[in-house]
Order: sequence, then C-alpha cells, then structure tokens
Amino acid sequence: MARASKTGNKAGRAKAGRKRSSQYGRKSTQTKRGTASRHKALSVAVLRRKLERQSIELDQAHEQQTATADVLRLISRSTFDLQRVLDTLTESACRLCDAYDAVLLLREDDFLRIAAHHGDIPVVDKWPISRDWVSGRCVVDRKPIHVHDLWAEEVEFPRARAFSLNTGHRSLFAVPLMREQEAIGAINIRRTEVRPFTDKQIDLLQTFADQAVIAIENVRLFNETQEALERQTATADVLKVISRSSVDLETVLETLVETVARLCRADQVYMFHLRHDLWHLIADYGLSIEAREFFKTNPFTPGRGSTSGRAAMELRAVSIADVLQDPEYTLSKGQAIAGYRSTLGVPLLRENTLIGVFSIVRTRVEPFASKDVELATSFADQAVIAIENARLFDELRERQAELRVTFDNMGDAVAMFGADKRLAAWNRNLQDMLDLPDDLLVSRPNFAELFRYLAARGEFGSGDLEAELARSVDDIGREMRYERVRPDGCIVEVRRNPVPDGGFVLIYADITERKRSEDAVRMAREAAEKALLDLQGGPGPSGPDREAGFARSAHRRHRA
Repeated sequence: MARASKTGNKAGRAKAGRKRSSQYGRKSTQTKRGTASRHKALSVAVLRRKLERQSIELDQAHEQQTATADVLRLISRSTFDLQRVLDTLTESACRLCDAYDAVLLLREDDFLRIAAHHGDIPVVDKWPISRDWVSGRCVVDRKPIHVHDLWAEEVEFPRARAFSLNTGHRSLFAVPLMREQEAIGAINIRRTEVRPFTDKQIDLLQTFADQAVIAIENVRLFNETQEALERQTATADVLKVISRSSVDLETVLETLVETVARLCRADQVYMFHLRHDLWHLIADYGLSIEAREFFKTNPFTPGRGSTSGRAAMELRAVSIADVLQDPEYTLSKGQAIAGYRSTLGVPLLRENTLIGVFSIVRTRVEPFASKDVELATSFADQAVIAIENARLFDELRERQAELRVTFDNMGDAVAMFGADKRLAAWNRNLQDMLDLPDDLLVSRPNFAELFRYLAARGEFGSGDLEAELARSVDDIGREMRYERVRPDGCIVEVRRNPVPDGGFVLIYADITERKRSEDAVRMAREAAEKALLDLQGGPGPSGPDREAGFARSAHRRHRA
C-alpha cells in the first residue's frame, strides 16, 4: 500500500479542523440566539407582570380616590344626616382595606358606643374606655394600634382576646378619631385570619378617620348653631310673653315650662313656690291628671328627699341620674304616680333669696347634660323675672287702689297734670264739682284745653279774672291761689302747686259754707258792738259819725 505523504495528511487535518470549527460556530450562534430569545421572553413577562401590578395599583388608587371623593361629597351634602356619612365610611373602609368588617365608635362619657358597622363579625354596642381592648387603648393613648394576631395578645389585650376567641377575628387595626387634641372615638378594621394590613391600607383608614371627624364636627357645629338659634328664639318668645303678660303670671309660667321641656327633651316640668314652709305646685307641663292632682293637693316639705328640696338647700342646680337608685330620695309616692327617673332641679333665686324651684324630669334613665343645666338655669332666671314683675305689678295695683280710695275720699277736687301739661289723674270730686263729662276727662286734655273749655262755659264770670288766668296758662312753674264765684253761686278756692317732675296739681276747695260762716260771724260781731254801744250811753253816734260807722261796716263786708 502506498503511504500518504505528510503534506497530504496535514491538508486533511486542516480541512477536518475547519469543518469542525464551522460546525461549532453554527452551534454557538444558535445557542446565543436561543438565549437571547429566552431573555427577551423573560423580560416581556416581567414587564407584563409589572404592568399588571401597576395597573392594579392604579385601579386601587383610583378606587380609593373615588371613594374618598364620594365621602367628601356626601359630607358636603349631608349636613343633616351624619348616620348616612358614617355608614358610607365604614362600608368604604371595609371594602378598600380588604377587611372582613369595619366599626366606627363614638365617645359617650366613659364609654365607646358603636355609631356605624359594616360586616359580619359580631360586635358589642357599648364598651367602657380602657386599655384592655384595642379601640379603647387607641382612644386612651390617642394613637393608632396595629395587632397582627389578637389571639397571641393575652397579656396586652386580655378583654379583646377573650372576645375575639368567640367572634373569630385575628388581625385588627384601630385609629383614633382626633378633634384637635381630643379623641372623640375610633374606627377599626378586622380580619378573621392572621394577615396584617399593608401600609397603604393603614394610610387609607387614617384618611377615613379624618373624614369621619370632619363629618362629625360639621354636624356638631350645625346642631350647636341650630340649638343656639332655637334657644335664642325661645328666649325671645318668652321675654315677649313676659313683657306683654305682666298681669298674667299663669300664662307666662305655662309658656316657660312648655319651652324648657321642649328644649331640654324633658317629659315633665314642675315649678314649685315656697309658701308656709311647703313646696306648692304653681305651673307644670306633661303631667297626667292624677299626677297634677297629687302634687297640687300634697305640698311637701323641703329637704334632701326630693330633687327640688336638694336644689333649694344647696342653692344650685342638682341632677339625679335615677331617683330609684338614689338612697336619699324619699318622694316615692309622687315618683310612682308620675313615673319619672332622671331629674334636674334648679333654684329660683331673687337676689340670693330662694322663691321657688324648677324641676325638670325624664321618664327614662337619661341624665341631663351640662348644656341642659345651663339652659334650665337661664329659664329659671326668666321665671324669676316673670314672678317678680307680677309681684311688683300686684303691689303697684294695690297701692293704686289705695291711692284711688284716698283720692276719691278727699274733700277737695284734685287734678294732676304731667310734665307734658296733660291731665294725668283726677278724683271723683273734680268731675262732680266742675260737672266735667267723661269724654273730656278720658281724652286727657292739657291745661290750656281744660281752661278754654271752662272759659267757654262761662265758668270764670269776671272778664278781668279770665284775662289774668289766660296769661298764666303757659306759666305753670309758679304757684297760684285765688277765689272765684262759680255760675251756680258756689265760691271755690283754687290752688296750683308745681311738682318736681315738671307737672303740677290743681286743688279746688268749695269754701261757700266757710264764707257764709265768716259773714255770719261778722254780722254777729257788728250786732254785738251796736248793742254794747246802746247799753253804754244811749243812742250811738249820730249824724256824720254814725253814717261814717255804717260806711266802714259796709266797706268791711264788701272786702270780705
């Protein structure tokens, strides 16, 4: 066999190498192409998942914004309907935070009461505020609390854990409702499995808590404004009744008790007046016939055994949450008939002197709030004004009656004129003496009109006297005294005296009998003088002396 040359072998090996290299290059290129395809597919998948996640987040954000906008819109439109806003808030919080339920609680004294609830997990209507349960602690501490697994919190939240074992909820997040620096309630969301809430869900619930506070504050301000307006209107109405019915105390007190019952949401109102050391019912509202009859016929003694008695003893407003649970309350028969439970007593004070008591009651156990006490105290002050006005009016009427009796029984005729120169008062003797018609007196003429009326009737007789009086009509500031003969022959003495307020008093005295008596005395004295002269020496003066004596006597009589 011929042996191959070395040159041929080298060529063959080179050719084979080039063939293998070509094959490897094709395989490498194919591998690179496959890897690139796989990387491209992976990148697309990642981008798709990222896009889907962003789309979901965008949808969630849009849904949250929509829900927030809806709540704000509802708040702006539902000033009168807080419950609708709170129900919408809890429903939105439950849905958007992926919770099993949502609960909104509001503070009432030392308790948290459920105001809105959405979901199927059982709830308790009212819980005392304490750190033993999550919502209670968040109100006490005034900060959010996130519990991942309530069943594992036996030490921190013993009451909440015991309750959750019955209801089945595990994860819980609670946010306080903060108004300025005060926690007025809380909102919480719950799940029945251990699945803590995300940061976005926590932020979202905080937003709903803020919106709840806005809604509650809007309604509170609106209600306070409405209540203030209603109270001002009621107060104005009562004061109007007082001003128009000063002589009718019963009408005023009836208006007062009805108004205070309406504004304080009371079922019954009693007003007692202290007389002869006993409380007597003088006005009431809402009482049955039996109850009214009992309290009217059974005045009771002051003391701590009744709300009114306590308020009277302490001279301040006294509230009893439940008279059946009060160990000092002894007015049991009256309570059994009227059926009241929560009571409020307010003293009626006139310059620190007790004159009566307001007793405002509810037939349910619902203690009166501080604003009720303030309102009742305000109406108590108005009751005192009404009672005082009536008392002063009665005193004035009694004094006027006494003055009228004295006035009418005076022997002289009297006319009183005010600063405006008009007739203000007169007695019966004036009308009888001057024969004045009722119409003239009722019209209350001024002094000039009365003077002209009398002058036109010929009352003054003498023209000179009438002229002198006419000059003095406008000068009422000086005293005047004169005598005149009336057309019927009677002689009257007229005196005019000014009074400090700018008016004056006219006094007419019938001096006819006095003048006749004076004439009779004078004539008797002259007769006695003549008789004495006759006894002492015979005939009296004659001739010119006697004529002069007669002239002097006649002159004296004329002057008289």
